[in-house]
Amino acid sequence: MFKTEIYENYFTDEQIDNLNKLITPCDPLNAEPNGIYWGIGKNAEEYILNLLPKLPNETLFVKMLEATKPGYPHRDGSPHEERYSFYARTIIIPLQSCEGYTIVFNEDDGKIHNDIVECFLNHFKTMPSYSIQQIYKWNKGSMLIFDRKKMHSSNNWLKYDVSKKLGLVIWSEIECK
Repeated sequence: MFKTEIYENYFTDEQIDNLNKLITPCDPLNAEPNGIYWGIGKNAEEYILNLLPKLPNETLFVKMLEATKPGYPHRDGSPHEERYSFYARTIIIPLQSCEGYTIVFNEDDGKIHNDIVECFLNHFKTMPSYSIQQIYKWNKGSMLIFDRKKMHSSNNWLKYDVSKKLGLVIWSEIECK
């Protein structure tokens, strides 16, 4: 497993503004029921990839998430799929600051404290039985990195009058040599 890391102010406002100017949304990929993933165009992709920390033999796949509904617990990829590479990390880079959060779970059988449910996870019809490893606030210029196999979710940001969340979601794979 790869460790969960938060980098506050990893990017300057100028870098995020430059990135936003370079983004050319293309090749939509349905992310229903939560929104759409977009390609960001070659220039924007090259720009962001040059700013990111990369592991040996790691390939990064960049998409822009335009979330219109809060997400539910999920993993970014199957941990059992046979491939010549394996799923490595998810990287989230908000393009705006908002009352959006990403909650990364430990994937154990612990219960979630009621205050956390009320504050962050009140959009679930039934509450999963996971313990929380990290709560990450979507701040422009920050970055969250975690293992793709970890369960994670968003908070119910609609309750804070946020109409949508915009951010880069980058998935990585490491080639097996």
